[in-house]
Amino acid sequence: DYGQPWLLEVNHDPSFSTSSDLDLKLKEGLIKDTLTILNITPQSKRRKVNMNAKELQERIQQNSRGSKDYLHVYNKYGERELL
Repeated sequence: DYGQPWLLEVNHDPSFSTSSDLDLKLKEGLIKDTLTILNITPQSKRRKVNMNAKELQERIQQNSRGSKDYLHVYNKYGERELL
């Protein structure tokens, strides 16, 4: 595969529903191949979630010590709120 061109199609709103066995087989393969190419495994996802949780906890602790670095969250209307 080295040096071979790849054709990627980007669809901003893909349908993952299936209407036939062939459709299921194609979409299942596409999803598996995509996760493999991106090197996403259950373990890597768990590490990322844990890392994000740790960083969030550190920021919250900094704020409780009087840091000026505030954690901002956005509500469902896109308005920024302080946490």
